[in-house]
Amino acid sequence: MHIKEYIDFLKYCLNEEAGIPKCVYEIKWHSLLKFAKTQAIVGVYFEGIKKLGNISSNKPKEKDVLEWLCISMQIEKRNKQLFIKTSDISSKFQNEGFDNCILKGQGNAIMYPNSYSRMSGDIDIWLSKHIEYECGKSCKLSATRKFVFNYVHKYFNNIKYSYQHVDFPIYKNTKIEVHYTPLYVNNPWINRRLQKWFECQKYTQMSHKIEFQNGGSTIEFNVPTNEFNCIYQLCHIQHHYFDEGIGLRQFIDYYYVLKNTINDTNNHNVDWNKQFCYFGLRKIAGAVMYVMAEVLGLEEKYLLVKPDELRGKVLVEEVICGGNFGQEHKFKHYSDYKKYFAKIVRNMKVAWLYPSEALWEPWFRTYHFFWRIKHR
Repeated sequence: MHIKEYIDFLKYCLNEEAGIPKCVYEIKWHSLLKFAKTQAIVGVYFEGIKKLGNISSNKPKEKDVLEWLCISMQIEKRNKQLFIKTSDISSKFQNEGFDNCILKGQGNAIMYPNSYSRMSGDIDIWLSKHIEYECGKSCKLSATRKFVFNYVHKYFNNIKYSYQHVDFPIYKNTKIEVHYTPLYVNNPWINRRLQKWFECQKYTQMSHKIEFQNGGSTIEFNVPTNEFNCIYQLCHIQHHYFDEGIGLRQFIDYYYVLKNTINDTNNHNVDWNKQFCYFGLRKIAGAVMYVMAEVLGLEEKYLLVKPDELRGKVLVEEVICGGNFGQEHKFKHYSDYKKYFAKIVRNMKVAWLYPSEALWEPWFRTYHFFWRIKHR
């Protein structure tokens, strides 16, 4: 694969003011499509192809354009359906006594210049009982989890639980994950800080409503604020880096989070370096800012901390080799037993770069295994 050409063209796709790069005249369009599929960013690349116009040479052939167009239309159709489902499930939980907020997913899609170009995935919804705000304070995670468990059990008796969410399969072709906490980190002390912060943030995030025009109708649901996303989605990238793998789609999501953040006057006085240090994110933040600048071409004014070239280059290799959520990693196809040890070996290779998360990961995974047994 000609990765450099693909990355150069991706920068062009993301930057609306960029001129046509030289790589366009060398790219093999069918091979680029294969790469775009592994990274789940076909729609983003197609936005760039539509900008090309009548280039002098190496113009995509009709069959190439039709192949890209067909997939992009499928992505657009699914996005329209998912916006409706997202709004419906949010209203359903609200009517059932749960304040809620949509994490990532369609909340990220609305930040894109074309909200239908993002390849959609699951619906992740964060719930909190109305009673928490009526009594003037937030419940602890264990209490919130109990509320959600009891509710889900009314519909599904044998359902899969995890430390942060539970499946809620009411739609045939759309996975819904109901969260009692947005996520966790492996270091137990840092995780305790993070969970306390999530508790404090509940009311703000679950009352941050957006309206969106979707095919002539107005839909609405709550999404996190930009400041929350800067921390939460960075945690999400770090979590998947050590757990399953991370791909370009998640970095493009964060790219648009950062572009929205710089224009938000509420965030002008935030000390991001201090914030990231408090949540144990300073090292991964530097690596992610390197990816933002070098791979996605994000301007310096949008970067929250100084890029870390050393960690950034290692992260870029992981992203390119692993594909979307690490689907290209061999260990993803191992049995659970083999995967357990394969992950440890893989994470130990980067322990010198991220000692806290890497060294605590086996401990948390073991704890999580017994936690799931207890809560079956």
